[in-house]
Amino acid sequence: MHKIYWFSGTGNTYWLAREFAKSFPDAELISIAALDRSEDVVFDADFTGIFFPVYCFGIPGILSRFLERVQPMKEQGNRFIYAVCSSGGYPGAALPLVEDTLQSKNI
Repeated sequence: MHKIYWFSGTGNTYWLAREFAKSFPDAELISIAALDRSEDVVFDADFTGIFFPVYCFGIPGILSRFLERVQPMKEQGNRFIYAVCSSGGYPGAALPLVEDTLQSKNI
C-alpha cells in the first residue's frame, strides 16, 4: 500500500503529488489540510510520502502540526517514509526539519 500525504498552498505541490501517485496503482492521496484537526496519525502503509511546499526555507506550520501528531507504529516492519518538497529556489532546512521531527519520534 502507498499513501501520499500532501499540503499545497497554491496547487503546485498537489499537482506534483497527483502526478507522482499515477506511478503507483495502489496510491492513496490524503490532504494534510483535511486532517489538520484530527487526533493522531499513524503511517501504516508500506510506502508513505509527504509532499509540501517550502515556506521561508522551512516547512509550513500546518505540516509541523501534522508531523507532531504522527505516532510510531507498534510493528515497524519494512516501512519506507519519504518527503518531497516543492520550491522555486533553495529548499533551505525544509527536508532536514521533517527528518529531525520524525527521528525524534523514532519513526
